[in-house]
Amino acid sequence: MSSFTSFRNCLVELGGTQIYATSASLSMETALQRDVRIEGYSLETAGAKINSPRLVPTSGVNGTLQIDFLICDEQFNVINGENNINKIFDLSPGMSPELAKVGRIGRYRFFNAGIKSFSFEMQPFSLIKASAEYEIFGSVVEVPEKPLPVKSGCYIDGKLDPEITTQKKCSTEGGTWKYGINPAEGLKSFGTVHANGINLATREEYDIQLTSARYSITAKRDYNYTIRANEHPAAVFMPGAMMPYRVCLSSLEVNCEISSNKIMPNLNERGNIQASLESLSTREIEVQLNLFEARNFSDNETSNNLANFSCVGHVTNQNLRVSDGSYLQGSFNVMQVLK
Repeated sequence: MSSFTSFRNCLVELGGTQIYATSASLSMETALQRDVRIEGYSLETAGAKINSPRLVPTSGVNGTLQIDFLICDEQFNVINGENNINKIFDLSPGMSPELAKVGRIGRYRFFNAGIKSFSFEMQPFSLIKASAEYEIFGSVVEVPEKPLPVKSGCYIDGKLDPEITTQKKCSTEGGTWKYGINPAEGLKSFGTVHANGINLATREEYDIQLTSARYSITAKRDYNYTIRANEHPAAVFMPGAMMPYRVCLSSLEVNCEISSNKIMPNLNERGNIQASLESLSTREIEVQLNLFEARNFSDNETSNNLANFSCVGHVTNQNLRVSDGSYLQGSFNVMQVLK
C-alpha cells in the first residue's frame, strides 16, 4: 500500500486551526560554511598551516513555510464588534516577536514559527485568494497522521452517507447532520479610496473606481545568536537545539496595490495630492477593503461581513496603461509604515 499522502487527506494546520490550503510548501536548510583555521607555521614553505577544510554550522536549522489558501469565516474572530484575522495572523504594531506558532503539514509537525507576510488579492464578486509566509526554526518532526475535520453531511453509525444531501432527510433516516469547515465558495469584496475622510469615488473631480486590489503586510525580524552557539554540547543530544538567543521585530509595513479607472492627480513628492484651486490637499490616502460572504448561510438577507482591511499612508508609485480594444487603466500603490 502506498505510503504517500494524497492532497485531499493532507491536513494543513496552524495553531490548532485548519487552513483550507490550495497549496503548501515547507523548506528547511542548514547554515553550513567552510571552516578554515591557521594551525601553525611551516618552515618548509615559510607560510601558515591550515586545518583540513570542513563544514561547520553558523546557526540552527531554519526554513520557510508558504501557504496559498482561500479565506473563510472560521479564520476570523470578532473583537469589539469588528472582524479581524488575528485568530491566525497576528500582524499589528503590538505583535510579539517571539516564535511561538506551531503547526503541521500532513505527517510533519513544525515548531517555533513566526509570520513573515500575509497578502490577498480581491476583485468584486470573486474568490479571495490569500497567501502567508512563515519563518521556521528548529527541526521538523514526523508524527502520526491526523484525520481531517468532518465534512458537512449526514452521518449514520459514524459514517458519512453521500446519498443524503439535506438535513431534513438526514433526520428522517435517523442520522446526525454535522457541519464541517465551510470554505467560502465565493466572497463579495468591495473597496473605497478616501482622502481627508472624503470618498474619492463620489467626488466628481476624482471618480476613482476600484477594479482590483492586492493587500499585503510584511514583518521583518532580527535574530541574534549567542557567542559560539554552534559549539554548544546540547546540539549533540537535541535535534534543532540551536535557536536564536534574542528575536526583535525590526519593521512592519502595509502595501495596497490598487487597479482603477484613474490614477492620483496632482501627486507631489510626499506621495500626497497637492493642493490646487479646484481640488483638496491631503496628508494621507486611506484605502478601505471590505470582505463579505458571497453566500448567505444564515436567515438574514444580508451577507456577513468577514473583515475590513485598511491602509492609511502615501502613494509610492503609479502608472497608466492602454491597449487596442481596451480601456485606459491606472494603478497606484499606497504604503503604510506601522513600525
